[in-house]
Amino acid sequence: MLSRQDILQADDLPTVEVDVPEWGGNLLVRMLTALELEDFTAVDDNRNVRARFAVLAVVNENGKRLFTDDDAEALGGKSMPALETVWKAGAKLNGIGQDEDAVKNFEKTPEPSSS
Repeated sequence: MLSRQDILQADDLPTVEVDVPEWGGNLLVRMLTALELEDFTAVDDNRNVRARFAVLAVVNENGKRLFTDDDAEALGGKSMPALETVWKAGAKLNGIGQDEDAVKNFEKTPEPSSS
């Protein structure tokens, strides 16, 4: 049986190497934590969604984020094909749809009826 310590120490955030030719090489995209994914999908504004996702998901070899939240606007100024490559890899890895409508509507729990 798994212990609390086993679960909390489990390395359960895999990464995938992605070739982004527009940026001249490969980078690592990781699975978001449950909290990061819930926060990301809870945002009602789909503006700059791919760049905001890349800020969270692109990591270095040690699994540390390459970008800060403040980098989202600058990344939004990069090419859509490059951001789309990161988005598709990250969406697949994180089990979410591959377009912004899927993120916006990501498993929203319906309100209980008052009948």
